[in-house]
Amino acid sequence: MTFSGMSQDIAAPSMANVDLEMEDEKKIAAYREAMARHLQLGIIWMCIVELEEKDNRAVLVATLKYIQSPEWAGILDKCPSDYRAMHLKMIRESGKLLERVEREKMTADEIQNAYGKYGGQYMKMGGSILEKYRLENCSVQFSLYLMRETEGLDDKERLKALYRIRKDILSGKLKVPGEGGGMGESGLEE
Repeated sequence: MTFSGMSQDIAAPSMANVDLEMEDEKKIAAYREAMARHLQLGIIWMCIVELEEKDNRAVLVATLKYIQSPEWAGILDKCPSDYRAMHLKMIRESGKLLERVEREKMTADEIQNAYGKYGGQYMKMGGSILEKYRLENCSVQFSLYLMRETEGLDDKERLKALYRIRKDILSGKLKVPGEGGGMGESGLEE
């Protein structure tokens, strides 16, 4: 009897655990997808609200309210803790600002100035987190996709297209930019 068959199950201590590496890759891919969907929803919401609201103050207030929404905040549960913590802090700050906006009847310029005081720090923090998960170009890719999809449409058709794309984001039909080919011409899963 030989021990050669038994030795196949024994690996040298210095060898990488392939199963753990694959689990980590799957976890990171799931994080990337959740983060990309979160970013996409934020971008598409801005496009929608800018078409629906003609007044700049109304756009800003609607955006602050959307940041508080279960739709946008709900996706954070699937995001990594560093990204989630940053956005939860931003949600709290936006909530405080929204209360102030309503209490003080702030103008659009006052809202923008107040948001700028804390919004910039989140943009900076967010950039390093997106880079960490290789999603730093996600917003640009998605914005270009939206421009292609809505080019030449009047406001009513554009709004309809944006709501359709939003539905595709929420359903998971829209590809995540980046690995695996990224967002193609259609952006949809094939």
